[in-house]
Amino acid sequence: MCRPAEPQDDAPAPYDAASLWSRLTYRYALPLFRVGVQRPLQIDDLPSCATRDYLPDVTRRIVEAWEVESQKPKPSLPWALARCMRRDLVLSGLLFLLDFGALVAQAALLRPFVNWLARSTGNAGGGFWRAALIVIAGLTNLFAHHAAFFMVMRIGWNLRLGMTVALQKKLLRTRAAEVSRVSTGFIVSLVTNDCQRFDNLLPFLHAPWVSAILIVVAYFLISNIVGYAASAAGLSVLLVSVAIQARLGFVFKKLRAKTATRTDGRVRLISELLNGILSVKAFAWEEPCLEAVAAARSKEASTVLRAQWCRSLTAALYFSTTAMSVFATYAVYFRTQRGEKLSVGDVTSLVALLNALRQIVSFGCAYFAMAGADAASS
Repeated sequence: MCRPAEPQDDAPAPYDAASLWSRLTYRYALPLFRVGVQRPLQIDDLPSCATRDYLPDVTRRIVEAWEVESQKPKPSLPWALARCMRRDLVLSGLLFLLDFGALVAQAALLRPFVNWLARSTGNAGGGFWRAALIVIAGLTNLFAHHAAFFMVMRIGWNLRLGMTVALQKKLLRTRAAEVSRVSTGFIVSLVTNDCQRFDNLLPFLHAPWVSAILIVVAYFLISNIVGYAASAAGLSVLLVSVAIQARLGFVFKKLRAKTATRTDGRVRLISELLNGILSVKAFAWEEPCLEAVAAARSKEASTVLRAQWCRSLTAALYFSTTAMSVFATYAVYFRTQRGEKLSVGDVTSLVALLNALRQIVSFGCAYFAMAGADAASS
């Protein structure tokens, strides 16, 4: 939460003045929290925005990127926005890879550490450095996770606000005759709903390519425990689950497009009724108008309900993926490796690796498919 920088503001924004440690731990926001504990916050209590979040500059970069892109035979708004935010996108992608890479590394390091704990004898030094590596991996995951998601969410809200301002400026420069060709409901939906898709999509933007890298790494780590066949079986169940969730995402895209059409129709209908409310009252048309609005809302609600069914099925698959993957892995392992035994460390590391993959592959890719389909339909 911040306010636009005023020309008379001499003090830099807290984020700009913060050190690397303060940015990683968000200590620069503590003064605002202390004020909020003492009394309700006022607009003057909010710090000024960071330089990189200054809305006129964000809007200018978006407009300039689109002007360059529009010169191409087939201009693409996503490519223009990616070029506008390329530095932040690259840095957030590296942090995303470090985040989930540390999670996979932590799961792999559990194997030697738990095996060391299971042994009745063992030197303390060996256990100490194993535990230290797990702690380092956990801390890396902690700091990289929050930094990566804060950065991608920051890109999302900057794009949302910048596109809203750019749209407003475009409407002010457009002739009234041209603007009248589109309904008020379409413009309202464009600003209130469609621009919101940036906030939904950006947190999962890097999930597909990071997942591909981590799946290859995890395949060899799991193969070292239970063999190639069992590893392939477990990862296959995971990928099938992701494919089903992606398919649900495409179904959600169609439902989202249908919902958007019906939402625009409902908003347009209500806008027309409000503009002609005197005629409605004069001719006692309240009941027919209420029935028309109720019918429009009923059609819109039916598609929203079906979309929520897709979301609930995706969540059910997400929570059951790890259990199904572990079952498939053990079933193939005990079928192909008769008589072989797994140590406690092997079992712990295997479950941790599959659970780590679930968080990025099943959760990230599935929600990327849903948010991407939602953004594409907008």
